[in-house]
Amino acid sequence: MNDTDPLARLQRIGLHPRLRAHWHELNTAGTDARPHRITEVQRDSVQLHGGSAETRARVRPALHAALDADGDALAVGDWVLADRNDFGEWWVHTRLPPLNQLARRLHDGRDKVERVVIVSNVDTALLVMGLDLDFNLRRLERYLALVRLAGIDAVVVLTKADLCADIGPRLAAVQRLLPPGAAAIAVDARDPALARQLQPWAGPGRTLVAIGSSGAGKSTLTNTLVGADVQAIGAARAGDGRGRHTTTTRCLHLTPGGACLIDTPGLRTLRLDGETG
Repeated sequence: MNDTDPLARLQRIGLHPRLRAHWHELNTAGTDARPHRITEVQRDSVQLHGGSAETRARVRPALHAALDADGDALAVGDWVLADRNDFGEWWVHTRLPPLNQLARRLHDGRDKVERVVIVSNVDTALLVMGLDLDFNLRRLERYLALVRLAGIDAVVVLTKADLCADIGPRLAAVQRLLPPGAAAIAVDARDPALARQLQPWAGPGRTLVAIGSSGAGKSTLTNTLVGADVQAIGAARAGDGRGRHTTTTRCLHLTPGGACLIDTPGLRTLRLDGETG
């Protein structure tokens, strides 16, 4: 891949072919803004990757207001345009329309249901579920429905295979739930061979998101695929196998194989994006 080609650098961090038209349109328009991908969203800023380096940026209030009015928000995986002011500070002013979004509904405890965007522009969702006390087919059905609503491919990753004596029946039960085209694999998330097992979905420029409950092994899986301890790992509780939310924010990481992997905090409840009640 040509490191001097701006488009090639963006492809390295997951620029989808269907988004390249926007890049060419912007060049034709003569804008000085630079395209970046959001790798992390904080309360008052976002972390951006421009294909060769990361930078911190703030978001123009007008963009916040426009997205909020549509029940939308910036999310990890979004492609945005940003430029620098006279003080050298980066500001995001435009979001390119996402190809897809994973979103859920949250109740505020009173009478309002809020739409929360989890991630954007994803090729494959890794639905991570432990083969220990975390194993729950009804919850998996909800996860499968979540990604189906977003039009995203799913791979069920059953972790802790090294601790399970009856993998076969559990794997078969999961496979019976899968829609056409989906796959399920049983793995030890600490095994370096994990990258090879996921290679069909984790090629260069592809974007994956790991979704599952706390303690399912998402952060362990992320660290193994990235080849570094980029996410903190906590022990699961003995009573129910649930984790302690060691991952608190969504982060996009680059893997040695060229894929982008987004780790997410554990989901305790899942109200689907299409549900209003």
